[in-house]
Amino acid sequence: MDYEEEEEEEVQRPTRSRHNKGAASSNSLKVNKPPEAAEEKQSLVSFSLEHALSDGIFTPCGTFTAKVTHSNVVQAVRITELRLTRDPLSADTEKQLVKLLEYEQYYRVRVPSNVLGTSKGRYVMASLPLKCLVNADLNENYVLHLDDLGNIVALDYTTPSGECIMEETAPPAEWGFHPLAYARLPKDAPRLNPDMSAAGAPPPPPGAEGEDLNADAVHSYEPSEEDAQKKKAPDSFFKRYWMYLIPLGLVLVNGLVAPPEEQQKPAAKKR
Repeated sequence: MDYEEEEEEEVQRPTRSRHNKGAASSNSLKVNKPPEAAEEKQSLVSFSLEHALSDGIFTPCGTFTAKVTHSNVVQAVRITELRLTRDPLSADTEKQLVKLLEYEQYYRVRVPSNVLGTSKGRYVMASLPLKCLVNADLNENYVLHLDDLGNIVALDYTTPSGECIMEETAPPAEWGFHPLAYARLPKDAPRLNPDMSAAGAPPPPPGAEGEDLNADAVHSYEPSEEDAQKKKAPDSFFKRYWMYLIPLGLVLVNGLVAPPEEQQKPAAKKR
């Protein structure tokens, strides 16, 4: 009886798979589903610019706007079309700027350490003597150095020319900043071949990971005829042992030349 039940179960198994044919086909579709195409999503982001005046307290003074591109293939964030809009300055702000100029103080600015707002309370700060900005007609440049996660790792705050002129100047008639903003994104450096300097270096062993950019140039190097002759022609005997031959020659020359005859001194007269 036991054997008959096992045979019945083996006969019924194909019938069960027939009833679940739709489920099996759906599972096969999930396994063989092609990978999703690379998609990029763009969104707008804004974050504030703050400055510190004579009282040393940071207050908002402008707004950065940019486009953020997210990719589902590469976990990286790209910032494009960065713009900075300055807020109008109040009468109290202009008075504090005049004080900074009179005392030759630095004008300090700061931005959030992440453009996506994931690091609250953390900032990246830069400063520049206010006299430099006044001599540059209040033209200012902001360069944000970002990583792949949207973190601001450095902030460059300079005049358009990059120079800082500290000449004596009077306060401007109208305090109006003229900003320009740029974003610098990270780049992957190309991999160099460490054997490029050694001409005719042997190829890498089989199974080595990675490919060198200059491998073809190194392995395809063929020495010229002049190089081959220089390698084959041995050095002359004198060129190899000149340091021994010259002293030996001087000794031989001195030995061949006869010494001068000594003059005999006259004997002393006896009394």
